[in-house]
Amino acid sequence: MIGKSLYSTGLSYLGAVLAKPDPVLHVQAYLMCTIHALHSPSSQAVLSMISMTMRCCVISQLHLSINETQVRDASSLLKTQIRRRVFWSTYSIDRLVSWIYHVPCSLADENIQTELFANISDCEIKEWGPKSPSQEKEFVPRQTQVSSALHLIRVRRIQSRILSIMMRADFEKNLLFSHSWRLHLLEELEQWRRQLQPHSDPQSRGYTSQGWVGMAYNYTILLLYRPTVENVRGMVGERCLRACAEILSTFRQYQKDRHTAQLWPGLLSQFGVGITLLYCLWATPPSYRSDAYRLPRISTAVRTCSVILAVFAEQWREADPLRDLFDTLSESTPIGSLSTSVVGTYNIPAQTMSWIHSVMPHIISLVVNRDICRMILDMISDRNPWQDAGYNDCITAWSWEDLHSPHECHLCQNQKEWDPQGASSWQIGEELSMEAGTEGPLDALSDELLSFPGLFGSAEF
Repeated sequence: MIGKSLYSTGLSYLGAVLAKPDPVLHVQAYLMCTIHALHSPSSQAVLSMISMTMRCCVISQLHLSINETQVRDASSLLKTQIRRRVFWSTYSIDRLVSWIYHVPCSLADENIQTELFANISDCEIKEWGPKSPSQEKEFVPRQTQVSSALHLIRVRRIQSRILSIMMRADFEKNLLFSHSWRLHLLEELEQWRRQLQPHSDPQSRGYTSQGWVGMAYNYTILLLYRPTVENVRGMVGERCLRACAEILSTFRQYQKDRHTAQLWPGLLSQFGVGITLLYCLWATPPSYRSDAYRLPRISTAVRTCSVILAVFAEQWREADPLRDLFDTLSESTPIGSLSTSVVGTYNIPAQTMSWIHSVMPHIISLVVNRDICRMILDMISDRNPWQDAGYNDCITAWSWEDLHSPHECHLCQNQKEWDPQGASSWQIGEELSMEAGTEGPLDALSDELLSFPGLFGSAEF
């Protein structure tokens, strides 16, 4: 009740804020409303508010660099950095919401011109003054108040590129069964993970900690490799099982420690991870299960997800159907160390099946994510991958041994169309090489050197 009262009071001032001539202030106001929506049990509110906030950024041209103030003193530097932080905060939330709900991003990456905000703490901005050219650009990686945020934005950009591919009209026709573009982005994701430790806050136990930021790696794996009956056996199923187990274990630990807020998208992400875990078990008969399926942590992960959803349901009554549906499906899914000679059964009682069908329209409106909904509908359909001979062979025989081949990769062959910002890392690296006095090819540079833009970016100087 207190939260609703405070929110109502805040909304009463919204008109006065929007009457101010400051466009950055307008976006900040919408960002606050978006944060409130993330804490509210309404998918429609979350999707609407972040879309509105990003639209406000576009109207205010925060995604462009043409209106940025030229940095001459600490005051102008502060204005530029606040402007960039506001935009990239909106961007990060927009990409978070987009992959959780599996919907198109509100603003395409190729339309963004503004640079990332600087890797500099607030106190340094206030103390900044004109310096010599050699001091103005500092490329030595270091830990600041915003290092973790910058590193998280990097993985959001990888997720954004994955989504831009999956949202293409020709995706199912030309790219659904292609492994080459996935391997391309997997290489970038692995590089991002190698840089995680030096860019996380070692003192943090919340959002900027290595564990919390690191969950983005496994979330991105699940975004890259969506399991289907046709591809789940083998590498895809094993990748997804491992990612699901690690996410659920890490999330539950943070949930117990109460160092992070319980957000509505957080509930949906954990529900989606749990459904993905059950789907892999449902779609893979014992004869196709590797040792990864028989690890004790898989059954532990199922129980952990049930606990996570139960905790969310204590906070929101709206979470009850998600908790109940997961528990029902988990009770019907064969889990554990099954012998390869065992013929499993997947039987849901008729009365329970009737209940599931009755709540599915509501579940779909809450979840929105069409891949998660597809998995649920598959599991409650008449399909039986354990007994149907038609599913004995994987259509997509992807392997752990598959390597990225540039001449077969759509991203490499169509760089400008597919990866409009793909050159940015190369350009930053080349600029660092020239201006920091580094010699040699780009791939000789350290991972840390490629992690951030210059201390203040390049536009100001």
